[in-house]
Amino acid sequence: MSAEPTAQLFIGRLSSAATASELERTFCKFGELVRCEVKRGTNMCYAFVEYSSPDHAAEALRKCNGMPVCGEDIVVQFARAAARKRDNNNCFRCGREGAFARESPRMPAWLGQAA
Repeated sequence: MSAEPTAQLFIGRLSSAATASELERTFCKFGELVRCEVKRGTNMCYAFVEYSSPDHAAEALRKCNGMPVCGEDIVVQFARAAARKRDNNNCFRCGREGAFARESPRMPAWLGQAA
């Protein structure tokens, strides 16, 4: 079973000097852009580019992966879905409700989920 094609790309290894307008100029050659958003962290910079069509995103991925932008060779991948929200308040390490992972010892895998 294959996943549905996505029109959203993740751009990694982006130079901190890169701007949204520069990325728009680079990526608009492959189709209509819906969104171009640059994210900046302490030691990293990345972006998301979204097209109106998954076909345009696929072409941009093929042509732009490894392309130099602002002196850095970028990595282009299809964006993954956001992480799912947890349904409960249980600790992901020990399974107890209301416990925090930093306070819980790691449970060996052979013990299974705590009661």
